[in-house]
Amino acid sequence: MLTKKAVNSYLFQAGIQIRKDALEFLMKYMEKRGFEEHALEEIVDKLRKFQVVDIEELRSVFLDALKIRNNTQNYIAAIDVFEDLPKYFYEEGFEAKEPGSMFAAAEAKSFMYRQRFSVIQDRILKNPEYSFELSTIDSLVGSSGEKIVLGMLSKIDGENWYLEDLNSSVKLVISEIDKNTGFYCEGCVVLVQGVLVDTLFYVSCFIMPSLAKNPESFFGDQAYIEKHKGTDQVWELEWPEASFIVVLSNVHLNEPRVLRHLEKLFEGLEHMQQILFVLMGNFCSESEVNPYSYKDMFTSLVNTIENYESLKENAQWVFVPGPKDPGLGNFMPRQKLGDCFTFPLKSLKRWKFCSNPARVHLGGKKLVFARTEQLRLLMRNSAVLPNYQENPQPESHLAHTLVKQGHLCPSSAVLPDFDSALWLDSEVEVLCLGENCNSFCYEVDEVKVANPGHFSRYANFISITANLEVQMCSLDN
Repeated sequence: MLTKKAVNSYLFQAGIQIRKDALEFLMKYMEKRGFEEHALEEIVDKLRKFQVVDIEELRSVFLDALKIRNNTQNYIAAIDVFEDLPKYFYEEGFEAKEPGSMFAAAEAKSFMYRQRFSVIQDRILKNPEYSFELSTIDSLVGSSGEKIVLGMLSKIDGENWYLEDLNSSVKLVISEIDKNTGFYCEGCVVLVQGVLVDTLFYVSCFIMPSLAKNPESFFGDQAYIEKHKGTDQVWELEWPEASFIVVLSNVHLNEPRVLRHLEKLFEGLEHMQQILFVLMGNFCSESEVNPYSYKDMFTSLVNTIENYESLKENAQWVFVPGPKDPGLGNFMPRQKLGDCFTFPLKSLKRWKFCSNPARVHLGGKKLVFARTEQLRLLMRNSAVLPNYQENPQPESHLAHTLVKQGHLCPSSAVLPDFDSALWLDSEVEVLCLGENCNSFCYEVDEVKVANPGHFSRYANFISITANLEVQMCSLDN
């Protein structure tokens, strides 16, 4: 690992002067990304045009440096957000913190919401697309005319809508409003346009923020990969163009017809040279699940896979638990299933049971897999109906909301100390949800949001090619 002194000396020899805050920023960025000297050389080439490098110039260079990642590396890394990554917090940049607690103190929830607000506020202030003047709630007093305020939607009294920022709150009047794309629910941080009359803020428009390409929005994945290369935690292998990922959701292993569907799927894919299967729960269809039945269900799955020697030896398997699989309460993120339930999977060559959500790195490409059930929740609790005339598909509004919020569960129950595990950074290229709705794929802010549909009910799934093209697929029932 390069030290600060070595980096400063390297820049000096290249004829580049760098300010102190810019050097600190550079060191934090390199440490998180696991960059070595060859990557520093490429960054230095871009810095030569500056006589003195300040932090803003360095930020612009790093936007290009996102493309520097060595995409020729052939590896797959499935990351568990509980076991493999530290807790992160935001304070003028993302910083690693001590591991979080499943049973956080009461003040952790307010800290969580303040963090969400600060992340989006920083995105807006650094985004040149936003040229308007941003007002705070306190500054509305005594002002005239329409203002644009950034805040978090809430129901402080349980009935009326309020907008909160870090210091104040104001009651909203939502009547005549321009409908927009997305769901605007409690916990969402949004831009609100309106005018203050007495103590009420009359809203004329809600706007979702954009997911800016911000090089700081990185949460330690690359450092984990560099640390575990050469171990069974990072699978180093060739990934030819003909390879792809198969994603299934609601794989009810207790149903014989699901195992027959899997046999049919495996038979069609047995000839593939490289393939990654991502199976998301729920893995049992019963409303009252006996946790110890999971051992038998995964044994049935392994027995089915063993009929296809090529898949058993060459395929990679990632498992993500669903909301009704054994776990602690109805919260996100969810921990993986215990080894006592999943040990039959050990007969597979390359497999990992991850948390929900799970992050998967395929070379230099980042994908997020999350088994959620929030479409109906967001539809039911939105402060204003989306613009269904221009965009009649609720699934499209869901994709828009999650990407714009930069959060997988903006209005659901979460574990406060692990809220950062649900953040979406600008490196995510594909977000795969496991919603109980039809299959879909939309692109929002250069992020492809896809849903495989219900495999057990309709035998639907999605495939993702090596260049991240998403295809909707279905077996003949």
